[in-house]
Amino acid sequence: MAAEIELPRLRRPRPVPRGLEAGLEDVAGKWIRWRARRVDLAGEATRVREATLQWEGERNAALDNGLRQVRANWAHRRQRTAKVRGDALAAIGAVAVRELGLVPHREQLMGVLGLQRGWLVEMATGEGKTLTLAMAAVLAAWTGQAVQVLTANDYLAARDARALARFYARCGVTVAAVTGEDRPATRRERYRAQVVYTTSRELVGDFLRDRLRLGRRVTAEAWRPWVRRRGGANPVVVLPRIQTVLVDEADQVLVDEAVTPLIISAQRENDYLADLCAEALREARGLESGRDFVVDVGRREAKVDRRVTVTAAAGGTHALLRVPRWREEWLGKALVALHAYEAGKHYVVAENKIVLVDESTGRTMPDRSLGEGMHALLEAKEGVPVSAPTETMASLSFQRFFRQVPRLAGVTGTATDAAAEFWHLYRLPVVAIPPHRAVQRRVLRLRGFRDEAGKWAHVLARVQACRATGQAVLIGTRTVAASEALAAELRSAGVTFTLLNAVRSAHEAEIIAAAGQRGQITIATNMAGRGTDIVPRDEVLEAGGLRVIATERHGSSRVDRQLFGRCARQGQPGEVEPLASWADEILRHFMPGWWRRWGALYGGTGWLLRGSLAIAQWRAGRRDARRRLAVLRHDQWLDENLSLGAADPRPQRVRQASMV
Repeated sequence: MAAEIELPRLRRPRPVPRGLEAGLEDVAGKWIRWRARRVDLAGEATRVREATLQWEGERNAALDNGLRQVRANWAHRRQRTAKVRGDALAAIGAVAVRELGLVPHREQLMGVLGLQRGWLVEMATGEGKTLTLAMAAVLAAWTGQAVQVLTANDYLAARDARALARFYARCGVTVAAVTGEDRPATRRERYRAQVVYTTSRELVGDFLRDRLRLGRRVTAEAWRPWVRRRGGANPVVVLPRIQTVLVDEADQVLVDEAVTPLIISAQRENDYLADLCAEALREARGLESGRDFVVDVGRREAKVDRRVTVTAAAGGTHALLRVPRWREEWLGKALVALHAYEAGKHYVVAENKIVLVDESTGRTMPDRSLGEGMHALLEAKEGVPVSAPTETMASLSFQRFFRQVPRLAGVTGTATDAAAEFWHLYRLPVVAIPPHRAVQRRVLRLRGFRDEAGKWAHVLARVQACRATGQAVLIGTRTVAASEALAAELRSAGVTFTLLNAVRSAHEAEIIAAAGQRGQITIATNMAGRGTDIVPRDEVLEAGGLRVIATERHGSSRVDRQLFGRCARQGQPGEVEPLASWADEILRHFMPGWWRRWGALYGGTGWLLRGSLAIAQWRAGRRDARRRLAVLRHDQWLDENLSLGAADPRPQRVRQASMV
């Protein structure tokens, strides 16, 4: 018996527009977004909701018959009219009511309609994005598409697949979750489900590993001899199809992590790396900043003075450091490791290892490492065992991968700020869905301080006042180090609190679930609650709702908005108190030192500080956008000059003997 295996087929990415073409692309994006806003999603969603409620008195048998009928109609391309779509969504909504106890409201249905059209949908925190994605996934699965739903982390992927299992089963759709702990055999089985919940890292990693094993293009002629030699054994293909990808927290996956390459590497054995890193760090610590070197912290680059590089070191220095070229390179890397990477911000030391921290989410990345010797330098810097060097076997940026997905859509709470970039990179128009209930969030005026000591003193006073009234407080910090410093301040004042950061994330779900209790104080990095809602208790709502204290501005206004959105969900009351000081990191990196010193001494904490923060945040956003554009152009250069693109316009099917 023969079985047909289809390898993932991706579309070829569009060339990067330049000059006049780029201008026309921006105009086209604005036109498409305007056209999308003109679509009457609200009217169609209202009709679907009314049809959903009509199923309320029907028996289960009648609903199952209705599901089979609308599924059969929707499966035929020529019958996918607006009426059939409405009937299908109404039946799917009725399943949500009976299996999950959730009645899809109009705004959720608007989100489903936007996702079905291939748009990027902005829905506020707490608006029910999980159910919205699930209903859109069923619609796509009914057309025969393989659907991957990408979540923020493994916990959410497993949680959503488990919680929605009965919903999908009633709709006649199989569902599974793929997490980092799954072995290849398990992954291969679970990817055969019609809807798969996983993360972007797992999806791209499995795609890369399959291509690394089988080659970029696998034709029947090349495959048959291999099958004959192996006696007709099944190929080791983990990921069979990539057709429809729905992304939760799309701004994080498609923008914030877009330039991060996923690298498949293999370890090499040698005994020189540990000694080389130790010698390079020792010499780098002896250099004088401004005279011997200059470090660009933002770009993570170091320029070493020529007289330092051409002068051979004294005896005992590693042999590579006696060669001017290698000496300049490794001294520069050592200086970057010392001055541009900070413990508690860019990485943490856990279980005698260096674990990287995602700056946009605050989560640890235990399976990722820096390349070109930088990870080994950080290990030597912190005094932990230096890992064996690795050799890159395959590499792919998330941005390049998602630009090739045949059908891409997503949902997030903050998309309008980057609407132009979403169109430019992925041809995704952004549509904002209004909240189900009027937002009662009260955002206070930014309160400024001359230094961090004054800021922490204010936080302590505010926490004690809120505890007296029973109001729950979530204090957001930018880095692990800042969260630990604030925790020490509160601990010394005798304040009971809960700390959530990359180092203390083992019980994240429980911490977030308890953050809405009366008088609860929670300190967290920006990882807090992304994908999980904080539900304030009734007594907390009576005291004013959850109060979010944002102690520092982030490099992107979208991350600030995500933190603000932790409170006042679904029309509940809530308050946001933003704080800032002249010593904040974003000002240290993106404003001149003399300006910060002058501002702290004479500029005060009012409009000048607010203006400086706006300029610094704009500069940070422009730097990140330039990085993403540089990666985009590099990917295009690879496709045009080295023919390394992952896409193949031809079908990639091979027939092989089945083991059944």
